[in-house]
Amino acid sequence: MKTSKARGVKYSIALVCRTLCVNTEGVLKMATKTRPLKSQRIDFRVSEAQESLLRRGARHRGQSMTDFIVEAACATAECELALQRDFRLPPDQWRAFLAAVDKPAESNPALHRLLTEPSVIKSQIVSRLIWATEASPAD
Repeated sequence: MKTSKARGVKYSIALVCRTLCVNTEGVLKMATKTRPLKSQRIDFRVSEAQESLLRRGARHRGQSMTDFIVEAACATAECELALQRDFRLPPDQWRAFLAAVDKPAESNPALHRLLTEPSVIKSQIVSRLIWATEASPAD
């Protein structure tokens, strides 16, 4: 599991398949990747087709098979655990969590503009449909 070595981190939660951390100020931050010492071994068998698929995926990402498989398995485990309905925290951490969740959203003009302007893709599709309709011969 990916954890953060960042100073001041109280706890981490998995949310939408990404690990978030809440620091002492109650600000949400993405966890940093660390490479812990690998001391445990997991052996398992796969079919020839599965091995081929895993090798191609790892090669495509420029990773070793081990790193590719472990990263994918940990991401799946984090997503699965994020779906659990309840989690327990000490009272002080619970208050910090609630403060972070209840904190009003900050204004983000760029995000507001992005979400309110017409979609470039949709505009292109509509333009092509209009062009195709005008260019096609009348029956």
